[in-house]
Amino acid sequence: MIQLHTIPHPSEVLKELYLQDSKITLSHLAKILDVSRPHLNEFLNGKVSISVEFACKLSKAFKTTPQLWLNMQSEYDVRKLQDNKKRVDELLHNVSVFEMV
Repeated sequence: MIQLHTIPHPSEVLKELYLQDSKITLSHLAKILDVSRPHLNEFLNGKVSISVEFACKLSKAFKTTPQLWLNMQSEYDVRKLQDNKKRVDELLHNVSVFEMV
């Protein structure tokens, strides 16, 4: 179930809003989306991110927009990074503030 205090991986949204009451098989959904079954499985398990191409396929199949899926992925990625303070500190350690001259 999607928790409101966390940002879910887009696959969770797909499963809960579109697939939960469906009896569609992984193979059939992969065929609909024109993706490999292993790739779809990895996505549904939250192991891969949405590419622009995959967002376009999802948007056509589920009558949404590519931006919807890409925004969900972006929000998830940013939150995941922010939740790892050590990683953020390492990432930003050598970054300076840009100043207009």
